[in-house]
Amino acid sequence: MQVPGTDTHFCSRLLIFVLEYVLWNGTSFVEMGRFLSCGAFFTMHHNRMKNRIDIQRCLLWRAVQCDSAILVIVRKLFIHGRIHRMKKGVTTGLAALIASTTLTPVAFADDHSSDVKEDQQAPDSSSDESEETGEESVELIDTLTLDAAVEHALTDNTSLMLLQYRLDNLKSQLDATEDDHRDLEIDIDDLEDDFDDLKEQPGNTFQPRYQIHNQIKKMENSLDQLEDAFEELTSNQVTLEFNQQEAEENIKFKTISTFMNLVMTKDQLAFTKDSLETQRKQVKATKRRYDLGLASRTEFRTDQRELTRLESQIKQTETTLENNLREFAADIGIVYHDDLSLEAPETDSVEPIEQEETTEELINNSYSMKTAKEELELAKYKLEQAKENINDTEKDVDAKDIEQAEINVDQKKENITQLKEDLKKAIDSLFTDAANQYQTVMDKRYELDYAKEDHQNLKRRLDVGLVSQLEYDVARTQVEQAELDYTAAKQQYFLLKHQVDLLRNGVIQTGGSSQQASMK
Repeated sequence: MQVPGTDTHFCSRLLIFVLEYVLWNGTSFVEMGRFLSCGAFFTMHHNRMKNRIDIQRCLLWRAVQCDSAILVIVRKLFIHGRIHRMKKGVTTGLAALIASTTLTPVAFADDHSSDVKEDQQAPDSSSDESEETGEESVELIDTLTLDAAVEHALTDNTSLMLLQYRLDNLKSQLDATEDDHRDLEIDIDDLEDDFDDLKEQPGNTFQPRYQIHNQIKKMENSLDQLEDAFEELTSNQVTLEFNQQEAEENIKFKTISTFMNLVMTKDQLAFTKDSLETQRKQVKATKRRYDLGLASRTEFRTDQRELTRLESQIKQTETTLENNLREFAADIGIVYHDDLSLEAPETDSVEPIEQEETTEELINNSYSMKTAKEELELAKYKLEQAKENINDTEKDVDAKDIEQAEINVDQKKENITQLKEDLKKAIDSLFTDAANQYQTVMDKRYELDYAKEDHQNLKRRLDVGLVSQLEYDVARTQVEQAELDYTAAKQQYFLLKHQVDLLRNGVIQTGGSSQQASMK
């Protein structure tokens, strides 16, 4: 029997979608069972859901409205990235069994494991099914730029989508409250008309007029409650909009920060590999000198240990870089593969960062201060309402309620005072860090120039036979180290400039936040 308001085709697609994820990834059926048990989910409209993204958005909506456990499942589906297709006949049958029987899920999966293996060996049928259902193919990105990474991070972001759904839900409540308020006003006007009509009628109309009077009083009390609720909902909407805008700015910066950290790690790895080649030459040269009795065994063993250390460091860095890149790809919603590379942004333009706005302007423009002031206004409104209703016996307001409201207002004011101090410290610290980092960039550039000059002098000595090729190669490593330090300093300054942009856009990082913040 079909549940009223549901789409049978969509429900079948959803069951197939969930079942495929379970069979291919070994996800707990108990976990998926919690999701499928939310029957209210199937009462929504699904006519326009044509692909996985639409399904995920609908699941996120249910996570907000129904069961927080669904959110865990949805996040896994987002990170999964690619949906494997099974044969249509097999998946439809399995979905029907799950929907209509009490068959044990684990045993069910075992009985059909052969079907899964068969499908793994049938790519043509999988491709045909993908074309038939209109499923979106996954695009592999070979070279990822910083701008593209930020764009991917903001597209279908789970946190932003949840905030948007909460905001939509809040707006819906506001609309409903406005409708109720308007209806109550109409009802009160009608009752007042009835009351006036009764006054003009002959005879004893005291009793019906008294009843109408009581009804009007109750409705007026309800009207006051709706006005209070509307005021609080409006304040919550403003605060949530601030949170949404702040979250978007934070996601941008964290994406930039993680991207740059990965680029710096890649540069460090390349330098270490070059150092490894130089160290191998050093070990061979020391070995020859040791065999000729010109070097001690300790000297030879020291060079060998350094070679081993570099090899171990390279292996560890490669593993860390791959894991971090894989996690970063999952966070921004792209598919990781072995050929994925990052294109470093241009960082050669280094100009001093000036504080163009006053500290007070930056503080007042911050989302945290806007939110704090909005909370203060709501607290003041509640205090005013309490004072107005103190003499109304039907409002159930006493002196203690007023005292608590006054304490709440004082607390909000103190929060703003403390927040101003924290934000001022963060702003001053950020611009100080920017000035110091600018000087660091200049120092590293001078050191690079000196290293290149020394290396050029050594080249002339090499040409006349005063130094060996190995000594020249070791000196070249020092130049590469200076180049790496200079590049890293510019990249750090690049991050600081984006952090200043973040500040000017209303997000002030406090509590030890730095330009090296990472993704979740």
